Amino acid sequence: MKLVIRLDVSVEIGTGHWRRMCNLLEFIPGAEPVFVICTDDCSNHLFSGSKVYFVPDSDEIQTLAEICKTEQPALLLLDLLTYAPGYVEQLKRAVRRSIVSFHEFQDWTEFSDLVINCNTFTGFERAETTKVLAGPRYIILNRDILNIRRGTDPSGVLVTFGGSDPSRFAEQFIARVVPQCAEVPFILHTGPFFPKPRDWNVLTRCKNLRVTSPVDSVFDLMGSCRMAVTAGGNSMYEFIYLGFNPLVVAHNARQAEFARNAAKLGLCQFYGAGSNVEWEKLAAAVQHQYPRPPMMPPSFIDGLGAKRIVDRLAPVAP
Repeated sequence: MKLVIRLDVSVEIGTGHWRRMCNLLEFIPGAEPVFVICTDDCSNHLFSGSKVYFVPDSDEIQTLAEICKTEQPALLLLDLLTYAPGYVEQLKRAVRRSIVSFHEFQDWTEFSDLVINCNTFTGFERAETTKVLAGPRYIILNRDILNIRRGTDPSGVLVTFGGSDPSRFAEQFIARVVPQCAEVPFILHTGPFFPKPRDWNVLTRCKNLRVTSPVDSVFDLMGSCRMAVTAGGNSMYEFIYLGFNPLVVAHNARQAEFARNAAKLGLCQFYGAGSNVEWEKLAAAVQHQYPRPPMMPPSFIDGLGAKRIVDRLAPVAP
């Protein structure tokens, strides 16, 4: 199945939308993806090996119409952070293709043939309809995560703030949490759009901190760590699936909503967003919980989200 997939990937937005679509493609038999990406780093190794059109954010409707005319996809998949009013309607008329749209906010319209918002957004329990798939039942996990088996003697706290860390949480975490937990080993995983720290020496001052590179497998690290500190994006759901009760901070109001609702369900511990993160309380939680970290039953996110979505894609495609 030929698919044209429209994404934004940048330092500010991160790589979560790219990861989600790549995860989904693993479950679509015979998928032939063509990515249409607006980014601030066209040369990033993340895109190597994929068929990609890099486009500006101007004249987007006409550009997508021309790409769809050339590629002749069965479906157009949209996975954007936000959707401007009228965008999907105009696009539908221009491309004359079935459209499946993935959302972070509740900004969908009736012009999408299928709408998916897999987050713990406010009211997700009541949002599902025949055209809307809502909530973490539809979390799309990487096959590698589905095959992870937690180690019998896990150690360390895995720390990841997403593919780009736009809030520069890593620097604050290293300065305000790591020194307070001198007996706890930390592993900081840096993403492909990770910003260069203002002072690289800060990463080597703490003997209980190891910094990984983007090419290191975060999934292997997930299987061997004892606790997790993460931002409120894809990784939060991945840790929950693996049975962790992660300590979560949010880059923005959107992630804060998801993390706050997940915390209300007992799935994670939320320590604030942006400049209001409670780093001291987070440090105290690491110190207190590391000897016996709380674990979650793996039932809330069951790993079948991609299959549920793929089953719904077939009736949408012509």
